[in-house]
Amino acid sequence: MAWTDSGVVSYYVYAMGTNAVKVTTDGFKVALFGSGVSPTQSASVTVSEYGGAGSTWDTTNEVSSSNYIAGGASVSGVSWTQNYNSQGNNVVTMASPASPSWSTVTFTSYGAFVYDTTTALTNLGLSWNYFGGSQQVTSGTSNFQGVAA
Repeated sequence: MAWTDSGVVSYYVYAMGTNAVKVTTDGFKVALFGSGVSPTQSASVTVSEYGGAGSTWDTTNEVSSSNYIAGGASVSGVSWTQNYNSQGNNVVTMASPASPSWSTVTFTSYGAFVYDTTTALTNLGLSWNYFGGSQQVTSGTSNFQGVAA
């Protein structure tokens, strides 16, 4: 199992600083991945995009099921908050009132990849989110609850 933690894509932070992405107006999607992914911080846009050649997030490691479409689901109504947690850490959260979900699916996922679909840097990743182990769904519903970094 290659997943060990969650993280923010460092190149996305750089892209925010150069106004290449607009987190308040861009569209986002979330895709689910199996155990074959080895998430890593990278300064390369190529490694950090969904489905790109040479990307960590190529579609061969994405989950598959009859009611799951490759590329994941759109995240709508995105809002951003900043708080300090009980350990005194600064936590920025991206939330959506309509959490993406997939019904009548069968797969095992280890984590999710959230990516920006409207940036000039096509499908640039924002974050990867480890579920803490395998999450199995058998003819059921899978929901994605949000992103914290």
